[in-house]
Order: sequence, then C-alpha cells, then structure tokens
Amino acid sequence: MGGVNFEDKMDELIQKLRSWDGRIIQIDIEKEKQQRQLDMAIQEQQDNIHHPSHYSGRIEVIDYIRDKLSVKELAGYYKGNILKYVSRFGKKETRNPTEDLEKAQVYLQWYIDLINACTAGYVSDDKAKPGEESDD
Repeated sequence: MGGVNFEDKMDELIQKLRSWDGRIIQIDIEKEKQQRQLDMAIQEQQDNIHHPSHYSGRIEVIDYIRDKLSVKELAGYYKGNILKYVSRFGKKETRNPTEDLEKAQVYLQWYIDLINACTAGYVSDDKAKPGEESDD
C-alpha cells in the first residue's frame, strides 16, 4: 500500500514552520521599525508643542516673556494664545491634527497655574490679578 510516509510529512511540516517563523520574524522587525518611527514622530510632536525648534536659544522665549510682563499682561498673553490655538484648530495641514489643541492646553494650564499662584499669594503685582477687572 502506498501509505503516507511519516518522515516526509514531518519534513514538510518542519519546512512550513520554518517558513512561518521567517515571516513572523520579518513581521516583528517591521513592527519594531514602525514603533521606532511612531516614537520618533511622537517625540518630534511633543518637542514642537513644548520646545519648538524655531524658539531655540540661550533662554526660553516664554521665560523672557514671563519676566517682562506684569501678571495682568501675562494672563492676557496666555488667554490670547489659548484663543489663537483653539481658533485655528483644523485649519492648517499638519502631521498632528491635534497640535493646536495641545498648544492651547499648555497655555490653559499655565493660565490656571498663574491664577492659582495669585490666589495663594505666591505672585503679586501692582496691577489687577487675572480674572479681576481693572480701572485701566
């Protein structure tokens, strides 16, 4: 009888497994490559939000602005940037569609921190505090 040769079947299965193993390894390599690219894109995106390359120098521009503006002026600066970034959301081509919202979020957090610092008495200014009306 021409029965099935067990050794031939085992060899065939081993060859298939090796082929699959090679494909799995290739898929893993591709996944790692894609993950590295994604990680780099995320890092670039975060840098573009928190430390844009066009604002590089010996001192962070935001630190200089904070040093030169009164509390009231700084609050206005923060509010203006929140409005700017929220208003232009979705209106420009970018790799990160939420970049403007994330920038607005950063300014919103800074504004909240400023209000909390004023409320707690950590920051004082001879002008009105954020959220307060002034006679100016």
